[in-house]
Amino acid sequence: MTRSKGHYKIKISPNPFNDILLIKNSIPFSKSVKCFIEILNASGKVVEKNSIEFSAGEEVKFIDTKNISAGFYIFKCHFENEQTQTFKMIKIYYRKCLL
Repeated sequence: MTRSKGHYKIKISPNPFNDILLIKNSIPFSKSVKCFIEILNASGKVVEKNSIEFSAGEEVKFIDTKNISAGFYIFKCHFENEQTQTFKMIKIYYRKCLL
């Protein structure tokens, strides 16, 4: 994967997700980058806002989504350079069955 200067890449997993989202970044510079996160429901309403500071190189961050109900979501990450990455995500309800 080729990255040009000024472009940041993130990957979100798993999809579908349960209570935790993993965000893996790839920052090709020697500085940190801030990402402003919005999670929107199917109606377009923002249900979660957050910001994450990514260091240069590769790094994994976590977002707790326990307060979000099951359903379809749009995940947006707005970077400082005005670049935005958008992902379609599905949250499922999963509960372990104890016997």
